[in-house]
Amino acid sequence: MMALARSWSPIASACALAVLLFLPTLSTASAAELSDSADQGVRVECSVDKADVSMGEVITYTLRITAPENVTVAPPDPAVNLGEFELRHYAISPPSRADGLVIHEAQYEIAIYHTGDYEIPAVTVSYTTAEGEQRTISSDVVAIHVGSLVPEEATEFRDLKGTASTVPDYSQRHKFLAGLGTVLVCLTLLGFYLYRRALRKRGWTPPAPPPPPPAETALAALAALKARDLINQGKIKEHFVELSEIIKQYLGARFQFAAIDRTSDEVLEELAQRAPLCPLALIGPFFRDCDLVKFAKWIPAGEQISELETTAEQIVIITRAERLLETTHPASRSDDLSLVQPANASNGEATQ
Repeated sequence: MMALARSWSPIASACALAVLLFLPTLSTASAAELSDSADQGVRVECSVDKADVSMGEVITYTLRITAPENVTVAPPDPAVNLGEFELRHYAISPPSRADGLVIHEAQYEIAIYHTGDYEIPAVTVSYTTAEGEQRTISSDVVAIHVGSLVPEEATEFRDLKGTASTVPDYSQRHKFLAGLGTVLVCLTLLGFYLYRRALRKRGWTPPAPPPPPPAETALAALAALKARDLINQGKIKEHFVELSEIIKQYLGARFQFAAIDRTSDEVLEELAQRAPLCPLALIGPFFRDCDLVKFAKWIPAGEQISELETTAEQIVIITRAERLLETTHPASRSDDLSLVQPANASNGEATQ
């Protein structure tokens, strides 16, 4: 028996060794990229267009799910887990049918910006069998090798001795160009100064800047008058004198006639001739109320004062339009003038 045991010992060892060598082959075959669900025919297949790439190079990762028509499969998810890879773009194709199978396919363009060996994680897919049972199936892990963009031989340091002399020296050229630019700037400034000096000797003076538009000047004057707060100081007449003068000066400058020394009626008549579209129905009552304060000692209430100040601003804003200088039929001008007659004319009070 001892001899028989000794004779079988090499045979047993050889068998055990064969089994150990064959097991990795079986495990490798079972871990292939194609995962199959034997009982339902659901398969998850994944692939890449290249497994050895450079850093930052785009990889196309394809996920393909195949299932019978009586099995409901969850479609590919755009937010699939790609591990350390960055998703650049994805495209999910509509389901297709072939030989009684429904095929779902998605492509993901991915990249990674580190070197080394990496893996795209397994993708888990959920599906429902014909009997209503919930199951899952996973794809295989895909290995990717990422290399550097710089060749290995380029990372070796080389002796730079002897190459320094080949680098041109631009320092002298830069100094020359900087000095030349400085001289040109100084000559330009000197020439401009001498030119202005010669013009002054001949009696020439620089033209004055154009005056601001009349509307801008009037609005600023109205704001300054309001800021002086003459009403609260009891200077109501002084406030309305300046208010009407501002509008008169503005209308004269706007429509190019001397308005400051004219009465309110004369200003309205001139406006009717020069600017037929001018809102005389707004300007006439404004001058009437201002004249009542100036000459009839009328004291308006607080709301009336605010309304008159607002009306003054509206007159400026409305009349600054160029279309007001257009001509119209004389009948329209007479209609406008009829609208501006003082409301208290029947009482014997005339607008001044």
